[in-house]
Amino acid sequence: GVKDEGGKRHDLPLSSPVVKKISEWMNATIRSGHAAAYGQVPGGGGPTLGMEVVRVELVQQPMLWRRYCSYKEQLKLEIKAIKAHGGTTYLQKKPSAMPTCDWLDKSVNEAYFWHGSGKSPDGKVDLIDAITSTGHSASEDNAEMPDGASSRFAKTSSMFGSGVYLADISSKANLYVPCPACHGGAYFRNDCKCAKAKVEKLPYRMLLCRAVLGRVYVERNYK
Repeated sequence: GVKDEGGKRHDLPLSSPVVKKISEWMNATIRSGHAAAYGQVPGGGGPTLGMEVVRVELVQQPMLWRRYCSYKEQLKLEIKAIKAHGGTTYLQKKPSAMPTCDWLDKSVNEAYFWHGSGKSPDGKVDLIDAITSTGHSASEDNAEMPDGASSRFAKTSSMFGSGVYLADISSKANLYVPCPACHGGAYFRNDCKCAKAKVEKLPYRMLLCRAVLGRVYVERNYK
């Protein structure tokens, strides 16, 4: 099961400038052209054109943060190779939709990304809790990440294999956010047939993740 080893979670006041900034980022990274069957406004309201941030919960997980910092320091030993790598050149020509921040380390391609998630299809497992915890039990469908700075488990059947899937486009991550009532209506889920009145006051959740990419490999041909 999930273990919470010293982690803390608390809400930021909606008046916080951090909340305002997150709201700006979320709405500035909405794009059109996604799969029409997912990420729809509940009750047949069409594609998501804007998002209202009603709550921001800060997750402080010291063990994961130490692992993250350690992994970043390892990558900093390879700065010359990362700078010369073709993926870094690609990012310079086609930068992320997420804004850069002074405190992020560009030399190892550190950036912020979105990750859409929620509860499992049966509503019994909170995947947000699992991702932000320091421990998570694997299933036969999952494979533990052998390295990196996250303890989350990813399906081996995912498009690019086992890994942590993040997006610089909030509307892309939104496609994977299930309905908080029926837990459907997202990629790899059953359709959501909930009426707008049933879910319009229930929050849909998304993670804002800090990630260090190191060498970036660009896959141009995939199905």
